[in-house]
Amino acid sequence: IYPLGDSITWGFYNGQNTGGYRTPLYFKLADAGYSTLYVGTSEENPGPEPADQHHHDGHPSFRSDEINGDLDGVVSGSPPGNNGGYWLTGISGTRAPITPDMVLMHVGSNDVFQGQSGAAPGRVNQMLTKIENLRPNAHIFVALIIPIDHISLRTQVADYNTALRTVIQQHISNGKKVHLVDLYSRFVNADGSVKPGLLYDGAHCTQAGHNLMADGWFEAIQAVFSPQNPPPTLGTPTLAYYRFEGTTNGSTVYASNANHTIADSSANNFTMNTPALEASPSYGTDLPFTTVPQTSASNARSLNNSAVPGNGYNVRFARAPAGSRLNTLALTSFTIEASFKLSALGGFQTIVGKDRTDANILADLYFQVTPPDGNGHSFFKALVKQPTRDTAEIVGTTPIQANRWYNVALVVDGQQIVVFLHDTVTGGRTFEGSAACSGLYQGNSSWTIGCGQYNGGTVDHMSGQIDEVRFSN
Repeated sequence: IYPLGDSITWGFYNGQNTGGYRTPLYFKLADAGYSTLYVGTSEENPGPEPADQHHHDGHPSFRSDEINGDLDGVVSGSPPGNNGGYWLTGISGTRAPITPDMVLMHVGSNDVFQGQSGAAPGRVNQMLTKIENLRPNAHIFVALIIPIDHISLRTQVADYNTALRTVIQQHISNGKKVHLVDLYSRFVNADGSVKPGLLYDGAHCTQAGHNLMADGWFEAIQAVFSPQNPPPTLGTPTLAYYRFEGTTNGSTVYASNANHTIADSSANNFTMNTPALEASPSYGTDLPFTTVPQTSASNARSLNNSAVPGNGYNVRFARAPAGSRLNTLALTSFTIEASFKLSALGGFQTIVGKDRTDANILADLYFQVTPPDGNGHSFFKALVKQPTRDTAEIVGTTPIQANRWYNVALVVDGQQIVVFLHDTVTGGRTFEGSAACSGLYQGNSSWTIGCGQYNGGTVDHMSGQIDEVRFSN
């Protein structure tokens, strides 16, 4: 995949390294079973996608004629950062040619900014002809560009897109492998006004805007290319279910089988594992119930995470291995349920977590109990990093006591997050709070049981018992 364009392709977002639309598009394609590789001469502004996926040719401030000229030459007087030009054809002895299967073109915004929107459709026509001749096997996806939220430029963008649509349709009519991708319509209301929350400076995307662009590219790619490795249909509604059954009382996860894994009782086989004996929880018979109320299934084991870690480990935990599809699932609406019993109150204790995907100090999800406050009270806390990378957070109102089983459910429906708590001693069921939440940020970080993560470090050891951990969609 060859991302080609200007600062919007580069992914400019208020100085943050986000990878622009390239990052969420990579994860959407990977989750759908596509094996892809981004190509280009630049590796600037990478996101949290794997290191070999940082390439592109998004060059801030470049007009369409400058982009076109640098594909197979060097444009004199163009903005800095053209990497020596010859992006597509390469430089003998220095840089190999690029031979993409698909090109993602979002060009013309700087033509509009620089008062040259009238010339831009003809320039794009020349660029398409050039790529068709240089790379006849490549599919070229051409975007109707996203809006510019400035009163004097809105009409120019709309007029440019109208003319660009005609250019694209002509190439399609001529039998070329060209595809129109209407990103513009995703960003505007029926009256042409820009939808809120998508542009942070009137021209460049917020994370929500990058995600919306990725959706458009993804749907266009899906219409042309089939995934090489389509994933199996997930069992529903249960995505993963860790019951800890069929194990020996007192045995460690690490020693219980050759792969050091915890079994997933769902149909999806999303096992978790532990890295060492000194970091391994064990199996026990301290239970919240002997029969699961919802299913009437027998319950004979729980996960005992109370032993002090050893040999340099500061937590005992299990983690979904790198590459597990569980880690990359796009979860807009989902539920996490678990039973837990703390052996003592103390610092943050995470029952279920999801490690960070980006460089933020916070992990992608916390499902945990807080340290005691000034009154000695600890509470259940849920924090979810949303697709915009903003966080949604709830701190409950029911004080959590040590040596008592609780059942807890975190529910996200794409609009809000809510938490419910059940005290197995009193029988009380409480609504612990709600907050606006658009879903979980889609990355590739690992899910964990028994610990959390902060600033990249594995922390927040949960000391006690955990049982019946279930992820549902």
